[in-house]
Amino acid sequence: MTGVVEGDHDDSPQAMGDPNVEVTDAMSEQADAKRTEAQAKLSEGALEEAIPLFTQAIENNPQSAILYAKRAQCYIKLQKPNAAIRDCNRALEINENSQQALKWRGKANRMLGNWEAAYKDFCKAQISDFDEDVQIWCKEVEANAKKVTEHKRKYERRRETKEVEAKRERIRKAQEAYAKADQEENERRAREQQSRFAGGQQYPGFPGGMGGMGGPAGMGGADLGGLGSVMNDPEILEALQDPDVQKAFADVSTDPSKLAAHQSNPKVRKVMEKLAKKFGGAGGPMGGGFPGFPGGMDDNFGGAGGAGAADSSDLD
Repeated sequence: MTGVVEGDHDDSPQAMGDPNVEVTDAMSEQADAKRTEAQAKLSEGALEEAIPLFTQAIENNPQSAILYAKRAQCYIKLQKPNAAIRDCNRALEINENSQQALKWRGKANRMLGNWEAAYKDFCKAQISDFDEDVQIWCKEVEANAKKVTEHKRKYERRRETKEVEAKRERIRKAQEAYAKADQEENERRAREQQSRFAGGQQYPGFPGGMGGMGGPAGMGGADLGGLGSVMNDPEILEALQDPDVQKAFADVSTDPSKLAAHQSNPKVRKVMEKLAKKFGGAGGPMGGGFPGFPGGMDDNFGGAGGAGAADSSDLD
């Protein structure tokens, strides 16, 4: 669109007056007189002469919004939109609905190519007081203003979409890292468990890993299938980690007569019952009870040495 200018960059902005000054009647009269003179020069097109007269009027009455708006009109005609905007902003600080200030600020924004700001000012100016020039200017900038608005909306939507995608990617990577770390930890624990069992450390006091069992690796005539089921039973493996249980097995492996002393401990009792069932329970190849314990297990324990009434399916 034609009519767009680069804009003025004055290092010495126009005088704005003291907004805190107390305006006397004499000052108000002097401001009116200077305004009349300035308006006459504006009508003649003597803009360079009108501006200092409006400035004198402003200095006498810096609380008059119309004085700033009229000086802004001079700056617009001199192709100084930035100076005009400064005056209009001050006028709107005094009166936010000043139609003249909105009109000339809209015109200044239109000159600078600030289509959205210009359109907004023109629309608000028309609400305050209808002006045919403002109506024409408003239609001139409307199309460009809407294009800019839509462009900003698209840009904002793309930005929000990228933020959402980036967040999802961060979450995905964090979940993958957590899953990998969890898997590695589980694998480490499994290797450690297998290492302890292979080295006979899982159950202290049991030669070859399981105390009281003769033959290779302490198994004698025991059913190797029973040992495999022990290794695959998480409840037994967990129970055998208990210090009380480990101590009981260590004691009994060195002195089978101590078995009775540990029967009163429910944790020891349950694991022995379950082990008895695993190794030859109910008339299997390990008849006579838990291998390595003379005469099998006490009548109160399950297995061939005595079908106990206790339920060994659940270990504390």
